[in-house]
Amino acid sequence: MINMNQKTEPGLISNAGCLSGLVRFANRYSPPLGQQLDRWRMKHFVLTEALHAPESAVPPHVHRAASLTFIIRGSSVECFEDSRLAAEPGGLLLRPAGELHSDRFGQRGAQLLTIEIDSNYAASVDGFGKVFQRPSYFSEGILPSLAQRIYHESKTRDTAAELIIEGLMLELLGTVSRNSRGSALKPPAWLVKAKRICTEQFRESIHLSDIANSVGVHPTHLARSFKKVNNLTLGEYVRQLRIDWAAGELVQTNDSITDLAVAAGFYDESHFIRSFKKQFGLSPRRYRLLNQS
Repeated sequence: MINMNQKTEPGLISNAGCLSGLVRFANRYSPPLGQQLDRWRMKHFVLTEALHAPESAVPPHVHRAASLTFIIRGSSVECFEDSRLAAEPGGLLLRPAGELHSDRFGQRGAQLLTIEIDSNYAASVDGFGKVFQRPSYFSEGILPSLAQRIYHESKTRDTAAELIIEGLMLELLGTVSRNSRGSALKPPAWLVKAKRICTEQFRESIHLSDIANSVGVHPTHLARSFKKVNNLTLGEYVRQLRIDWAAGELVQTNDSITDLAVAAGFYDESHFIRSFKKQFGLSPRRYRLLNQS
């Protein structure tokens, strides 16, 4: 069993396998695992959004297809035969097809987007085998940013969404292939800290200058570096965190849209609704109706 009181750094790869000692039954799961919120079968991909209860677990299993999992909110620890990956909000997990693993979710549970890749399509993509040689985790940088854009497109789902998602997937896979060791994708420690501050305080009134002072860099340098690594300004990132949090609350609670707007950090309901529609392509009320039904 995984000791959830043991501290695990995000993305840490441990030499001690956490599947050892478990009965090795390789159930061949395909998503959804947990409570399904949304599922979209595209020509080359299957996108599944699911909720997992706090401190719940999924026993050892394998996925039939190579897959990516974007952590929308919450946290998880994914255990493989000889390694462990700890994932936090905004992180991206990649795993090969048929890789035996188990999952354990944190105190707030987890909301995940899993993307399964059609095997015939995978065979046609240059460098695909190198990308999915082994499980890997990306906490920062262009890859999680691309995955987040895929998630938002999956909510828009207009006539161009499938084409846009395929383009984003190819960009993501190509980026991993060019940086198979991942070293070129790692941002400096101070930028990781800055993003963590945003993640932890996104519902509060935070300022660029205060964050820059906390991480020890000039505000201009922080703004430029954040945009370069994340493809978003720091303000845009905070707004996305607020909207993503509110989206989860819309599904899991019956709180009024006005109350959620204030709790998320928006100055009024109309501003919240405009921002929500821009990010998801539909109103908060419509989003709640579709997901709760």
